[in-house]
Amino acid sequence: MTPLPAIQVIPQLPQQRALPQTPTDLRRLRVDEFLQARSLSPNSQRAYRRELERFLEWTDKAWSDITPRQIAQFKADLLEERLKAAILILVKGYATPGKAAIVVTSE
Repeated sequence: MTPLPAIQVIPQLPQQRALPQTPTDLRRLRVDEFLQARSLSPNSQRAYRRELERFLEWTDKAWSDITPRQIAQFKADLLEERLKAAILILVKGYATPGKAAIVVTSE
């Protein structure tokens, strides 16, 4: 019988705590890519970013899972939100019925 090789003991290294990482929202990276791929003025970039962020807050789906029906629902929700804002303005007296501050249209 042959003897077993000697076992070498390696001292344990101090364990480092892993810092908690927030998962990267790939949808927001796609927004960045979209904006960088276009020659937009700074104002246009801010407007696109603001509205795309608004959409991302509305849904938790990946871009590839978005359907035309969901886009239509988002649009309907925006129109409803604007209508509520217009009613609130009228009720609080910030505008008169003949001179409403917000015009709500449906396309």
